[in-house]
Parts: sequence; structure tokens; C-alpha cells
Amino acid sequence: MENASKKKRRIKLEKFSQRVDLRLSDPEHSLSMGCALVEWGAPPGSHPLSAGHLFTAALLGARREYSALLKNLGLRHRWYIASSCGGSMSVLDLDLKQAEAKEKKMPLTLKSLGIRSVHFEREKSNVGS
Repeated sequence: MENASKKKRRIKLEKFSQRVDLRLSDPEHSLSMGCALVEWGAPPGSHPLSAGHLFTAALLGARREYSALLKNLGLRHRWYIASSCGGSMSVLDLDLKQAEAKEKKMPLTLKSLGIRSVHFEREKSNVGS
């Protein structure tokens, strides 16, 4: 009976998801990067993720896509990434944030944010608007 009392009950997590559209812009251009579907689990009755967490998760999930896009566009210091959930950050600030986290040996990962997965759907054509 003691073993039963020592075992903690596993809380079944509710599944949540939210779509986050990402845009890459500079003073002259605005490009749609695509859409990230962020999925996570949380205890029943808990609050949804903050806009900052959703934005960070979407960026981490889209890292490969925006890195390739930025490499083609050049001039990293000019670009900002913004999302439909209200987050915005310069590409250089994002690079700095990731470098600081790596230096502290606490890299930014989806797992560290409590995110199950991010499915990124790239925009078919990146046309300036």
C-alpha cells in the first residue's frame, strides 16, 4: 500500500494548438514567411501560452526556413520578424538571445518551452507587399 501512495498520479495533459503567421520585414519590404502550427500540452484548466512563448516557439520551429531565406536576402541587421500573435524581434536580437542561451548552457529549444511540436508551412511565394 505504501508503494501505491508513493506513486504520483500522472496528470493527463490537454492538447492545445495555435496558428502563428510569421512575416519578415525591413524598411522597404514585407515578406510572408509562412505559418507555424504550435502544439503543446498543459494541465486541465491552465492558461494558454503567452504571446511571447508562442512567438518564440514559432521562430524555433521555422528556424531552418528563415535562416535560408535570410541567407538569400543578406543584410541581417535590417530585418525584423513579426508574428500574428503580437511578437516582434530584430534578427540580430534573436541571434544575440540564442547565443546568450547557448553560453549559459541553456539553449532555447521547443522542449525547454514545453512545446510538443511546431509544424511549419512555408509560404508558396515570397512577394514583397
